[in-house]
Amino acid sequence: MHRHRRLTTGSRRRLTARLSKVVGRHNKMSALEIAEFQRRRKSWLRCVMPFMALFLLGALLGITTARYEIGFYFAVIAFIGWSYFTWRLYRCPRCNTMPSAGEGIAINPKFCAKCGAQLRANV
Repeated sequence: MHRHRRLTTGSRRRLTARLSKVVGRHNKMSALEIAEFQRRRKSWLRCVMPFMALFLLGALLGITTARYEIGFYFAVIAFIGWSYFTWRLYRCPRCNTMPSAGEGIAINPKFCAKCGAQLRANV
């Protein structure tokens, strides 16, 4: 049976000091990562917006013409385009994974859930 060791005050201080040294080393890299992620995010949004418009157009056509299969086809095409560009462009610059929030994708996260990279400047 594996038992976890409780942190004492001294070991907690040493751990905090070690972590602050590691974070201090990455501050220069953090500004570059923020800029790169925001660039990727804007590029992703530019690619995804036409698919959102296509989805809305399909929904509007399907409702107004009472031909729901048109809306369904537009939704499928929009979903495929959205998924492709999200999978391809929307990635963390440090660990190259999609930023997630629970079960889904985080649209503009402060930090990467996997590697902890700062992805937004106003934290």
